[in-house]
Amino acid sequence: MEDSEFKEYELEIIRDTNFLKTKGEIIAKIMRVFGQLRDTIKTSKIHQGFPYAPGIDTLKGKISKGENYKSLPYVVMDFPKHFDKRNIFTFRSMFWWGHEFSFTLHLAGSYLDLYSEQLQHIDRVNSPEDTYFGISNDAWQYDYGPENYQTVAGSTASRIEEQLERHAFIKISRRLSLDGWRDVPAFGCQTLEDFLGLLQ
Repeated sequence: MEDSEFKEYELEIIRDTNFLKTKGEIIAKIMRVFGQLRDTIKTSKIHQGFPYAPGIDTLKGKISKGENYKSLPYVVMDFPKHFDKRNIFTFRSMFWWGHEFSFTLHLAGSYLDLYSEQLQHIDRVNSPEDTYFGISNDAWQYDYGPENYQTVAGSTASRIEEQLERHAFIKISRRLSLDGWRDVPAFGCQTLEDFLGLLQ
């Protein structure tokens, strides 16, 4: 019976008729901010000039929302993007409630093969101390815990090579605090430009 007892802070939330309305308004604003990021990317000369493989969506992208990434709401935008059963090329921008914004280049399958040589030199990326390299076995982890990410500056060439050889995907990522929401379009676009620079 103890599990059915409400704590005082839970009762305060139950009584609060504005919380869920405000949450919905926040999510809508985040989706608009990601729309601004998409528009900023579209005007980027690096994006416009990059030799994307056929089939990669470089014009529309997809913005979606969910309620349960580790029990918390989120919004993601995949742009540019391509997904099929085996092959992934996406730049995923993510808002995770209570945590941060993240901007992640995720490659798998033929795209990983295509860029594997360039990816050996991730350490050449701009701001390696603020750029993260995915080390998890799970491609869909976006928590920046030490089990999922290391900074590029803190990764060895052998660790990077091991990730490329042992796993069917690679992820490089940067994050921005929630307080930096105004910077999402510029920061996200610059991050994509830096990551595309690695692939050329």
